[in-house]
Amino acid sequence: MASTGRRKRIVYVVVAVALVYLASHMALSRYSHAMLVEEYDGGGFYYVPCDPLVLAESETLQGLNFALLCFYYPVWMLDHYVLGGPHWAHIPAMEVDSTPRAGASDEDAGGGRAGGGDGP
Repeated sequence: MASTGRRKRIVYVVVAVALVYLASHMALSRYSHAMLVEEYDGGGFYYVPCDPLVLAESETLQGLNFALLCFYYPVWMLDHYVLGGPHWAHIPAMEVDSTPRAGASDEDAGGGRAGGGDGP
């Protein structure tokens, strides 16, 4: 009789841990996704909800984001492919200077081709 009560407790603990795992993924991904859409008109999300340029400059935050990405990968697969949740965003590879240059045309400011020049 005692083992039946113990089994029930184990089942309750496993279910509770699974629900916390799922809920924490949903909270982090949805909050970060909403922030990126509102601030940058972009899609995706980071598990460390912060400015993408701050994330690009901080190796500690990048490491934490990658660790959480690995930790939440199974539930992300379920969320993304079954429930249609967002894809994670890529960390910017370099610092982006968004200040306009004096005398720059719209093409030079990024409105034209990538690279901004006439050459290949």
